[in-house]
Amino acid sequence: MTRARDFADVISGNFDIPAGSLTNAVAADGSITTAKLADDVFDANRSLIVNGSMAIAQRGTSASSKTVSDYLTCDRWRTEASGATYNTSQQSMSSSDLSTVPISHFLRMEVTTGNNNAGISQKIEASALRNFTSKKFTCSFYAKGTNPNGGNFVLKRFFTDGSNSGTQADTNFTVTSSWQRFEITFDYPDEGSADLTDSDACLSLSFLQPNGDTSTNAWTLDLTGVQLEVGETATPFRHESVEETLRKCQRFFFKQNTMFVHGSGYQAVSGGNGLNCPVVFPVTMRVAPTVTASSITDGGSNATMKFNFVKQQGMGVEAEPTVNNANVYVYANVKAEAELFA
Repeated sequence: MTRARDFADVISGNFDIPAGSLTNAVAADGSITTAKLADDVFDANRSLIVNGSMAIAQRGTSASSKTVSDYLTCDRWRTEASGATYNTSQQSMSSSDLSTVPISHFLRMEVTTGNNNAGISQKIEASALRNFTSKKFTCSFYAKGTNPNGGNFVLKRFFTDGSNSGTQADTNFTVTSSWQRFEITFDYPDEGSADLTDSDACLSLSFLQPNGDTSTNAWTLDLTGVQLEVGETATPFRHESVEETLRKCQRFFFKQNTMFVHGSGYQAVSGGNGLNCPVVFPVTMRVAPTVTASSITDGGSNATMKFNFVKQQGMGVEAEPTVNNANVYVYANVKAEAELFA
């Protein structure tokens, strides 16, 4: 019986146990229960990381000479500057490396001027973790590159609500020029005074130049196949379809190029109400997003784009006239952001 068995099979008893595989030592009295089997099935391959394969990059595939922390390339992954200067990019795995790391993409952070606490992080909603306060967690990942001057990186984790934080915990890891898989097990992090019921509360999980290493030497970290699982065992990386991963990412960020509003024969009055069109987001977003538009084009109709009634599920897009005109026409590249920035 494998941990990946369907839960329905476990509950119904519709599974086979190979002859000789279940012994008295394995099945001590009371050691196998429906509740324990259910926990195993639900926790196995249930990664709390989104886009651990680095497959989705809605914002773009590269950014250069950055000095501020931001979400720039692979979705859900925030590059932390902390005084460093860096380039970041989504990379394709080489054919020779695919035999070692069966994942098509990785995230690269190339630091040209280092500093402590620079690196890569993901902010995980605290609500996804609070059911597991008594359990351990295992973070597994593939990494390679060059180390900071101190000789290693750290996996840092702590809870925060944006104002208050729990105690930070670090585990060292050292990369080489070849891909390695790392597995790091740790206790449920200290909550401290962080309010984990706050909508912005999160677990910050980061791969960083250590706090005590203030050197400015250049370094590179390549990262992929990241999983955070409940329990003390790291399972093989679970591959998702691109569609499944994209939908998870769109809870936090949605981008549509050339969002278009056009009204012909509409009596547009300068300064008055324009033509409104409803837009439904692909998935319900984490919170009502911040919406921005770029490359706005009005086709000579003197209209501009506005966003009204922005909610988690969608919004109204308005082509607002700036002069009296019977036609309104406007399109733009639109981004809706509901990321965790803590």
